[in-house]
Amino acid sequence: MTMQKKDSTLKLFNGMLIAFLCSISPVVFGQSSLKDYILFSGKSGCSNCGIDFGGGLKITSGNTGSYNFIRSFGSTDINGDLHSQGFVHFVDYAVLNGNIRSANVTKYTTAVYIGKHSKITGNIDGDGNIQIGGPVIKGDITLPKKYTYTG
Repeated sequence: MTMQKKDSTLKLFNGMLIAFLCSISPVVFGQSSLKDYILFSGKSGCSNCGIDFGGGLKITSGNTGSYNFIRSFGSTDINGDLHSQGFVHFVDYAVLNGNIRSANVTKYTTAVYIGKHSKITGNIDGDGNIQIGGPVIKGDITLPKKYTYTG
């Protein structure tokens, strides 16, 4: 094989490798990738795949993402953003220091639900209804006009 042909073959291989690596990188919003998250779960198109937190959870820093849902069934303390293509649901006593984003691609009735006695420091963006059960919120709440905010 000539030197010119080897160089051409190597460039083609490198280009294909880069294209492949870019295609397998999970994307939730914009240009994010798996390395942007300390916890990421779910499978695109899987309605039962997501993240369930039990009570007493504490995440000291880092983003959490899911192709479907992120939900908690007990007290939670999270320092980092939450990105979900499905819904975000936290029962009572959640402390969240970061932004919450729910793309709600599966069109659940409520895109974001936060229970009583919670404290949110960050913005909430949801493509669906947003229901806040009485927590303190320090940030903006954004949703399309066709949906409702209760809180």
